[in-house]
Amino acid sequence: VKAGLTIARVGVEAAIKDQLLCRLELQQTLHLAKIQELEQLRTELESTRDAFAVLYEQSPVGYITLDAKGHIQNVNAAFVALLGYSRKRLLDLPISFVIDRQDLGKVWWHVSQCEKARQNRVSTELRLLTQAHKTIVAQLISVPYASSSGKKLFLSAVVDLSERTRNEQAIYEAKEFA
Repeated sequence: VKAGLTIARVGVEAAIKDQLLCRLELQQTLHLAKIQELEQLRTELESTRDAFAVLYEQSPVGYITLDAKGHIQNVNAAFVALLGYSRKRLLDLPISFVIDRQDLGKVWWHVSQCEKARQNRVSTELRLLTQAHKTIVAQLISVPYASSSGKKLFLSAVVDLSERTRNEQAIYEAKEFA
């Protein structure tokens, strides 16, 4: 009888081990499927990120990223070309470095509105100074953004309004002399 109980216990233990092994294999299969799904999502996310990086860099519109203090964290090629400074020269400078003195109050108001997050989008017309000391009328449009590290940033489009300003001046002069 004792030998029969030992054999039965061994049989039950083997059945339990088989059942646990089946459960572990099922869990492993489910985890592998989840890993594959996550790898696919990561690949798609990286592809999307890369596409937006190309759009950011190659856009004909100037883009800058400002930190909460108004310092330039990133710029695209169009912004560099618009102002004539090198990318390296612009990085970490306060935005006020490229703003006409008469518009310093406007730019700090813009940055404070971004920082206070009173609006989802802050838009300000102001004058930029190029490296060649020329003035460019532009629209600075900023939206809040949190970096992956949680740092508060502002993504900003810088739209050159020079053409519009020239057209407005031409219309004014045409009316003036008509």
